[in-house]
Parts: sequence; structure tokens; C-alpha cells
Amino acid sequence: ASKTKCIKNPNDAKGKFEVGVVCTPNHSHELIAQQLAKKCKVVLVEKPGLPSADMWSALCEENPKTFWAVM
Repeated sequence: ASKTKCIKNPNDAKGKFEVGVVCTPNHSHELIAQQLAKKCKVVLVEKPGLPSADMWSALCEENPKTFWAVM
């Protein structure tokens, strides 16, 4: 049975999750995505995602086991 949780601060999340969704003001996407990558197998980031390709590259390199998608 799957469960859905809404957590406002990723640092408050206990345990591991299948999917994390970043749906916040654009300026906070990078920090929240970094936090979620430590707890989730998949992270979905609302558009526009991160400001640059370099930021995406760094995030992917730091978290090679995380699947990323922009929605």
C-alpha cells in the first residue's frame, strides 16, 4: 500500500521515499532538489527547473543514483 506525505521541509522527512516533487518558488528549486536527492529515488522538479545546465550537471554528478525529471 502506497502512502502520500506532504512535507514542507525535506529535512523533516524520516526514512526514504520513492518520489519527491519540488513545487516551490523557482529560487528554492536547487536547494530543495539537493535535499530530496538524499531521500528519494526519483525527484521531479517543476519548470523551469534549475537556472543553468551547469547546475543540473552538478546535481546529477553529486547524486548519480537519483532519477531527475522536469515537469
